[in-house]
This record gives sequence, C-alpha cells and structure tokens, in this order.
Amino acid sequence: MISKDITYTNFDNETVTKTFWFNYSLYEIAAMQMRTEKVTKMLDEISEAKTGADIVDLFEFLVGGSHGLRDGDDFDKSEQISTRFLRSPALSVMFEEFILNSGRFAEFVTALFPPEMFEKINEASEKADGAIGDRLHSDAELLAMSDEEFAAIAGLKMKRMSARHKALAYRRKIGAIPATVTA
Repeated sequence: MISKDITYTNFDNETVTKTFWFNYSLYEIAAMQMRTEKVTKMLDEISEAKTGADIVDLFEFLVGGSHGLRDGDDFDKSEQISTRFLRSPALSVMFEEFILNSGRFAEFVTALFPPEMFEKINEASEKADGAIGDRLHSDAELLAMSDEEFAAIAGLKMKRMSARHKALAYRRKIGAIPATVTA
C-alpha cells in the first residue's frame, strides 16, 4: 500500500495537502488476470508503450484502479472513488511529478504490486513449464544482465515469454526498484 501526500490548489483556490492511498492486493491482481488477462496485457503495454496516449491510458488505469479511501484496516475502492480522484486537481500534480521524473513513476508502479505477486508468478511459471523453466539463472542475474543477454534467454516478444520472464522484463523496464514507497 502506498500513502502519498499531495499538495495542490483546490477548486476554491486554496492550497491543500492531503494523503491519498493506492493499492492492488494479490487477490485483485489474480482476479483481473483470471477474468480478462488484464495483468498480462498491462505488463505487455508497459513494455511496449510508445505513444503519449498509451502512457496516459496506462497511468489512468494504474492510478485510478489502485486509488481508494483508507479507514483503519479497511480500504474502500469503487469506480466512483477512482473517477473522483481522476478528476481532482491532485491528479494533475501527481501526473506532473511523474512526467518530470520517470523514476518516481517507476517507484510508484513497482510499489503498487504486492511483493509476493512476482513470487507467485514465478511459482506458476515453473509449474506451467514442468518445473524446468530457466533455472540456470537467478532472478537477480536476469535483472542484472544486458538487454541482449536477457533477450537471448527470455525471447524478444512479451507475448511469447513465460510468466516469470514477463514479470522480470517488466521489472527491468521500470528499473527493478524496491517494492515499498512512501511519498
């Protein structure tokens, strides 16, 4: 879960600082994947995003879909809550921050996903590959190698990569930043 303090000018021209909350649970990720394969598609889109429209769509999906209202141990999300945030002045401040510093966006995106998600993807990938997969290289080795070396092992097309390699390609794309962020 990410808490992010955002200072913005509200519609009454007052400067306001408010804490916003963002999270995707392992269940939400799994359910999205099982229902629509949206997670796989999203990982593909992150790696292949080329136009401004692609980046904005991805930004809205990740930020809007993960935003919620926290009340103690409860975290409420709904389409109405997401839409309200996507129309707020706070979103503009956040978008500007991420456009000016792509590293901050990478940190945010990485922190959205539960750390165990990548472990579960790796486990599922091993089962699907008959437990063979690419076990000659650790995740750390695959993350550290050159793009050419990684492509030789994982392949060039995201759609043809194993789930493990897709997850690692995504982490390589955004810089493999640690999965905890507090802004």
